[in-house]
Amino acid sequence: LEGALRKILAFSNFHGKDITIDVTREALKDLLTVQNRQISVENIQKTCADFYNIKVA
Repeated sequence: LEGALRKILAFSNFHGKDITIDVTREALKDLLTVQNRQISVENIQKTCADFYNIKVA
């Protein structure tokens, strides 16, 4: 969350714009993109295992 807020602040400062909903959406568009896959326990386990470079038990 803190990283997202810092990203919004940096984006608005860099572009010289006030922070608005539209600016926030643009700054966080890579975080807000929804992929066509379902969130499941298996997906969460796989994502965490991939991140930490471990095997799912």
